[in-house]
Amino acid sequence: MMYGYEVTITNRILLLLSTLFTVFTIGLIMFLYPLFQFIHGWYQLFLNVFLFLLFIAMIKVQKRSKAGKVVMIINEKGFFDQLSSDAEQDKIVVWKNVKDMTLKEYNNESIIIVQLLEPKKLFKTKPSYLKGDCIHLKLPKHIGVEPKELLRVMQHYKKYYELYIEDKEKEKEKKKHKKNKSEN
Repeated sequence: MMYGYEVTITNRILLLLSTLFTVFTIGLIMFLYPLFQFIHGWYQLFLNVFLFLLFIAMIKVQKRSKAGKVVMIINEKGFFDQLSSDAEQDKIVVWKNVKDMTLKEYNNESIIIVQLLEPKKLFKTKPSYLKGDCIHLKLPKHIGVEPKELLRVMQHYKKYYELYIEDKEKEKEKKKHKKNKSEN
C-alpha cells in the first residue's frame, strides 16, 4: 500500500494514563533514591531491577500513547477510509470517482461529505455510511487534524490528481492510440 498523508486518532485516555504513570514513576524514583544509601544486599538489587523495569515500562507506554491509530490515508490516487465502521479497509476511493467534497457540522460533530460520480462502481454492497451518492465520513473529536485542514488536504490531492495524474493517463492513451494507428 502506498502512503501519503496519514490521519490518526490518538487515544486521550491512554495519553492521560501514560502521563500519570510517568509522574508516578519519576516520583517513585526520586523518593526511593535517597533510601538506597540505607539499603544493601538483595533488597538494593531487587529495588534497582524494579525501578529499571518501571522506567522501561514508562517509556513504552509513552510511545504507545503518542502513536495513534491510522484511520485514513490520502495519496495522489485517492483515499483509504478506515474511519467508518463498515468501510472496506483496503478499498481506495479514487479521485476519478469523486465529484465534490464538503464539510458539514451537526451538533459539534464534523462530517466530510464526499460526493461520488459512480458509487455502484466503487462498492459491491451498499455500506451504511453511503447516503445517496455520497460518503459521509464522521470525524471523531480526537482525530489528529482539524476537520477544515483535512478537507483542504483532500481537495489539494484531488486537484493534484486532476492536473497531473489524469493528464499523464491521457497522454499514455494518445501515444497508445497513435501507436495502434501507425501499426495499421
